[in-house]
Amino acid sequence: MLCNSGYLDPEYMQSGIASQKTDVYSFGFVLFQLLTGKKMSILDGKMIDFTKFPHVETNIEEGSVMDIADPTILEEHGIEIRQLLEHYLDLVRKCTGYKGEEKPYMIHVAKELRQI
Repeated sequence: MLCNSGYLDPEYMQSGIASQKTDVYSFGFVLFQLLTGKKMSILDGKMIDFTKFPHVETNIEEGSVMDIADPTILEEHGIEIRQLLEHYLDLVRKCTGYKGEEKPYMIHVAKELRQI
């Protein structure tokens, strides 16, 4: 679990019970940061979760991966990578879902990443 980095699963924070799915959330958040090229920010000593900003959350919900993807990825690979990025974003959504039973197990995350 990435406790000190601000990647804690909201379900864990609410219940205090860690599970395999708690780590899946944390990993999903890392995957999201790789996609966007953005890192967690610290403001006044508090971690800021950039996924809570409305425009990013809206883009995740609507699936407009090209709007949130790191421009460097797009510069290097162009529009032809869009389908792969959409699959990647779907995986991020699965990993960072609120309910633990809806999150995949890490082995399934690894298999899906390999397919992407």
